[in-house]
Amino acid sequence: NIFYPMEIYNDAAELALDYLNQRYLFDEIEAEVNLAFDQLLHHLSKEIFKYFKTLAGSILLDCNLETAFEKMKGGALKVKVSRYATLMSQQTVRLLGRVINLQVLLAQYVLDSFRRNIRGILRKFQSSPLSCAVETKSFLDNTRLAHALASQQLPLDSFDTIFKEFDGRVSLLQGCGTIGNHIAEELT
Repeated sequence: NIFYPMEIYNDAAELALDYLNQRYLFDEIEAEVNLAFDQLLHHLSKEIFKYFKTLAGSILLDCNLETAFEKMKGGALKVKVSRYATLMSQQTVRLLGRVINLQVLLAQYVLDSFRRNIRGILRKFQSSPLSCAVETKSFLDNTRLAHALASQQLPLDSFDTIFKEFDGRVSLLQGCGTIGNHIAEELT
């Protein structure tokens, strides 16, 4: 279990409060736990995001390209089954007497990764000529499928909501968004 090292912090905090009566030591342990847990969530969310992006890419890969790659490399091009499935389904973790909803925290971190990815795709499209529209569509298709796969295991906001947020089409009064504006600028 990935949270066994966190049990050491729980034991140290209990020792600091109950046996040593050192509130300052407990505060230091709590600060260290917050930092370590945040770094763990950050690392896990990056790995989970990378897994779903890779899985989506393998699903969207053209069969002819997949066959050619397998012949060239001499092996099957398959994404391994996620070892994070049980982690993503875990609801609670006890840490320093607190109950933490791990699934919600992982979802927030993974959602941030999807937001950064969509923002990056749209920025790249805006700084590119119109001939890159097909490439942008394939990037967005990959991200949309990865989001759909991740949404099966984590409670994420809808892809369309995130996309509209970064495209600038949150309300009806905002017109056609940054993609439409970029296309219009390139055509004139």
